[in-house]
Amino acid sequence: MKKGIIRSIAFITTLLMIVMITPFTLKDMIVSAASNPSNKISNITCTSTTLTWSGFDKYSLPTLSVSNSSMITNCSFNGNNSFIISISQNNSSSQRTGYVYAKKNGKTIATYTIIQKPHTHLWGNWTVTKDSGCTTSGSQCRTCSCGAKETKVIYPHGHSMKDIATKPATCTKGKTVTMRCKYCSYQFTTTVGSPMGHSMTYSYDAKTKKIIGKCSRGDVYDKNVTYEDYLYFEQSKDGKANREKYADLFLLNNPKIGKSVGQLRSEINKFNITEESYKTIMKELTGLPENYLPSLNPTNGSFVDVFTQLNAYQAVYQNFKAVDYYEWAQFGYSLLRILGGDGDVNDYMTTMGKLVSCVDKFNIMSTQLEVIQKEIGEMSKKVQEYRNKMFSYIAWDTPIEACDDKLVAEMTLKELVDYEYQIRASFSRLDGGPKANENAQAAYNYIVSLKKLYIYYLILNPEEMSFEEFRDLNDRVYEIYNDILKNLF
Repeated sequence: MKKGIIRSIAFITTLLMIVMITPFTLKDMIVSAASNPSNKISNITCTSTTLTWSGFDKYSLPTLSVSNSSMITNCSFNGNNSFIISISQNNSSSQRTGYVYAKKNGKTIATYTIIQKPHTHLWGNWTVTKDSGCTTSGSQCRTCSCGAKETKVIYPHGHSMKDIATKPATCTKGKTVTMRCKYCSYQFTTTVGSPMGHSMTYSYDAKTKKIIGKCSRGDVYDKNVTYEDYLYFEQSKDGKANREKYADLFLLNNPKIGKSVGQLRSEINKFNITEESYKTIMKELTGLPENYLPSLNPTNGSFVDVFTQLNAYQAVYQNFKAVDYYEWAQFGYSLLRILGGDGDVNDYMTTMGKLVSCVDKFNIMSTQLEVIQKEIGEMSKKVQEYRNKMFSYIAWDTPIEACDDKLVAEMTLKELVDYEYQIRASFSRLDGGPKANENAQAAYNYIVSLKKLYIYYLILNPEEMSFEEFRDLNDRVYEIYNDILKNLF
């Protein structure tokens, strides 16, 4: 027992001596023996920061190592019981993780896991780097604390126009306005509103046979106002009313006509030219068979062809006023048809021109119906005169060899004119007397005069009457006339 007490006193004495020769206190020894870092996890934002890892023994520090040096940039002991860990800013769009390991004697005694969130930009204010223009783009940018930069287009702001000059509307153009941009030198001229249109007056030039149109505003002076021009000036469309108005410009002012369309219609309608009478007259004048004659009422606006035959043979019958008047009447009928809407504008203009030319060429007036009637009277007298001189045994059925042995009664007026010499020679041989040639001439004149009288009859009386029927009618009239004379005297 005494020995045990002596050992305890010796242990305590030794312990006191150790404490006295070291700087540590008893408290320190107790803390050191109890301190040991624990594992730790931190979730942090993307910005740079520092973290504290506590619980270390400053007298027996462990060795620290990191797994992500770009993220964990530094670990330093703070002189107490903690390590300060520096974390860099995460500039990527991905989460990143780093580890700090505390090791003693090569053995990991604790791990600090640090999880850093992806970077979220914190933008500054927009700054204009290039101003936009009227037609050019500009730019502006902003930056983030991470150094990232964002650029955005500033679109053109467009022109800001203001009027600098104006010009009043004219007949053919609307009001014009010149505008300029207040930001740049760009300017343009544009038309605003509609033209005023022409205020036209028209007259007829007898020398040139043209319509003269003059605008009261002085914009237009035209010495050849076509129908298309007329429609344009009047801002109107083709139609019966406009065709008649334009036709009146020609007809009323032509000194050889002097009548409106309405008056001419009344005048021309005195003639009832039918298809049959037309064919008969044309055949007599041209000698063409019926199937070669153009129709009196053709379609597709080709009616002008109807009158080419009359023009072709006009020289032969230049003293035959009925043919002149018939031609004029035919043109008049065609004109009335187009005025009613048949045919296109070109047909209308062509027929109008031919009608006026026909009037001027043959000096035919719309009031000359009485002239034709007078001509018929004179022709009737000639028929009577030639008939009285004609020898009695003349045969209408005399064949003419030069005309394919066609009988005289069947020959057209054209053929009678073309084969005058052969016909008179045949008649002379039939007579054989001292006045054979004189009688043959009288017979020929009688036949031709009767043919012309037949055509007059067809013009004024468009009935389906053949020349043979007309000749028989004339013979009966002659016989009745002679009977009347016998009874009177």
